[in-house]
Amino acid sequence: MSQAIEAHRKAVNASLQEMASNLIDVLGRVVVAGIVGVRNPKTVSRWANGDVESVRDRYSEERLLALHQIVTLMQEQEANATIRAVVIGMSPVLNDSSPATAVRDGNFKGAMDAAKNFMAGGY
Repeated sequence: MSQAIEAHRKAVNASLQEMASNLIDVLGRVVVAGIVGVRNPKTVSRWANGDVESVRDRYSEERLLALHQIVTLMQEQEANATIRAVVIGMSPVLNDSSPATAVRDGNFKGAMDAAKNFMAGGY
């Protein structure tokens, strides 16, 4: 099974608590909140702690799932510090925009392409 398919399987089977906890570990709650579009970073902590069991906004939930899938894929071969740098840094695949911005703007495919390209040594 390819890494991308396995990352997808892990992402869709993860609970909100697992997703939020993993993303906080890699990116920090403030960055996660900004990417997924929630105003208060404490909301992300509530998800991670299991205090809140669902995401109110569909668009935030879509962003959270996409971001988690990208991070899960990269965790197969990259350290958390590298993943953070790739996610928040400029990507030539995205015309020097970041995968974080791509996810925030709903360009999930572009963000995933940037992550895959980095992992393949494309830049």
